[in-house]
Amino acid sequence: MTLNTPLESADVLDVAATAASTVVEPTLKSLGLASSFPGGFVQAGLEYLHIGCDMPWWSAIVLGSWLCMKTYFFKLTVLGYKMKADHHEVRT
Repeated sequence: MTLNTPLESADVLDVAATAASTVVEPTLKSLGLASSFPGGFVQAGLEYLHIGCDMPWWSAIVLGSWLCMKTYFFKLTVLGYKMKADHHEVRT
């Protein structure tokens, strides 16, 4: 019986997978981030997309930016339609 037996590649992969699954990211709140200010709300939203929806950071940033832009421009579009209706009402 030898003590220095080489590990098989399957054993190494199992150990690596177990170690990778036990690594946990600290929350932004525990790091002193994600406060109650607008920037903190954005951080908390991105963290939700990252952890809650199981996305990588880069895709959470892209999706969060896209959602903010769509929400902002939807409001501007509705405002434009209202102004156009008011203008049409004045002309007739």
